[in-house]
Amino acid sequence: MNPTAGSFTINLRIQRHFAVFSLGFPGQDSLKTIYKTNLQQHLVLHLPLQNPLHKMSSGIVNAALALHTKVVQSFLPTATKFHYFFNLRDLQHFPGSLI
Repeated sequence: MNPTAGSFTINLRIQRHFAVFSLGFPGQDSLKTIYKTNLQQHLVLHLPLQNPLHKMSSGIVNAALALHTKVVQSFLPTATKFHYFFNLRDLQHFPGSLI
């Protein structure tokens, strides 16, 4: 099933065992809502309500998404650097990350 080599046809007896689901990547507004909700729920569970981080949650999420966008645009994958593929889960692995 490799589109660059081999056959494009699949035997129907094997194809019936598989299903393909395709979802588009969510837009920026949806991402902001998802990550802001997750961050706010995390903060409510682990910090007192008077903590200033509660008020900054929108700014933190906006900054994280802007950073991700900049990284993806700056570090494009090439033949020698094929591992330059970043997704939003990578933000969780930064030291001191809140998301």
